[in-house]
Amino acid sequence: SLCVRTIRLQDSEQNCSMAQAMLHTADIWESWALWSVLKLFTRIVDHDSAHESKRAEEFIKRALDQETRVKNYSASATQDCDTFE
Repeated sequence: SLCVRTIRLQDSEQNCSMAQAMLHTADIWESWALWSVLKLFTRIVDHDSAHESKRAEEFIKRALDQETRVKNYSASATQDCDTFE
């Protein structure tokens, strides 16, 4: 509103150019703010997804280790049963 008042009171080419520059500057700052929030959001999501994929890999590894231990235990128990017969 200050830009419009200045142009109304002191209508010159320089004041008109300054008013337009001020209005465009707000668009630039708004764009920058939106971009920076988007960048921050993507960094957080990338970090969380990398952390989540590591947790998934660890879970799968533990599950496979558990499965191997169960198979080994089952095989040794079967051999022990065969020995008693």
